[in-house]
Amino acid sequence: RLEMSNFEQNTAGLSGGGAYFENVSTTSPFLFKNLTFQNNITLDTADDESGGGAGLFIGPECQLLVSDCLLTENTAHRGGGLIIKDSEVELRELSIDANSSIGGNGAGAFVLNSTANVVNCTFTSNEASTNLASGGGMYAYSSGVTLLMCNFQQNTSDAYGGGIAMSDSTLDASLSTFSDNHSAFSGGAFATIPSQDPLGENSSVWLLDVDITGNTA
Repeated sequence: RLEMSNFEQNTAGLSGGGAYFENVSTTSPFLFKNLTFQNNITLDTADDESGGGAGLFIGPECQLLVSDCLLTENTAHRGGGLIIKDSEVELRELSIDANSSIGGNGAGAFVLNSTANVVNCTFTSNEASTNLASGGGMYAYSSGVTLLMCNFQQNTSDAYGGGIAMSDSTLDASLSTFSDNHSAFSGGAFATIPSQDPLGENSSVWLLDVDITGNTA
């Protein structure tokens, strides 16, 4: 267990400015609770799968429950708030706010080859900027994402999906809100992006009782 700790103003050359975890798995999910990740930075600018996640980098091969945490004002090439890679993660009651990705995707969160169950979380004022960056609140690639009672508000991207952008992924959202998000090209609230992999699959989106208001593109 990891509880009641602060990770602030840390810098990493590659990934996990605040914290980096891989191969963390037990018979029951390992618990992170009441943590703050603030003003952390990663310096890597390459588009490989190992860099980014300024606040928190999870994976590969992790099974985690992350609860009651704040990720704010973190900056990375991609995954400003956090990256989830090759893992199974449940996020509960997180505030993912005011994080930045500069030149890459997923300012709030980047989910890669993973399963993410996201419950009662807020993604607010995250910004994916420059170089056609997508997914202000979240970017998902080759992943399955479930949202329950989540709020995406005032997130922005320089390309697609102010709230969420996804490729080769599934999104199942219920009792959630997308409001006042903005993207420069398409999909103010969310966008599906065609796969770059010839063997990849199209994304699918399922919505139940979701409010989508005031988003622009």
